Amino acid sequence: MVSGKKALTDSLAFVRLLQKYFNILVNLAGAQKGVSAQKQPEKQTSLVDGDFFERMDPILEQNEELMIAAVKALLEENRELLLIQKAQRCKHFSKSDSERYERAYALYADYYNNLENV
Repeated sequence: MVSGKKALTDSLAFVRLLQKYFNILVNLAGAQKGVSAQKQPEKQTSLVDGDFFERMDPILEQNEELMIAAVKALLEENRELLLIQKAQRCKHFSKSDSERYERAYALYADYYNNLENV
């Protein structure tokens, strides 16, 4: 059995890894948006011309798909351990902690169930 402190450290490292993946995805999305903006006819203000951005578009899309697949695989690979750690953490919740968690979870679930917020 892993100690509580070790499990928390492992969980934080895992969350940081996911955060890095999501930061990369945000950057790729920003680059994709930049590609779309460059395709619009405007005065050329870049050192690279529109042809460069047209070639980058499929590369950025492929990298985005690879990052999403990596996050999905990471979560699927660690699903059982994540569920076990969740159950262990829940055992340490006080009644007020559990109530606060349930309220927060309900708010987030409602918010993210609405596709307009995603």
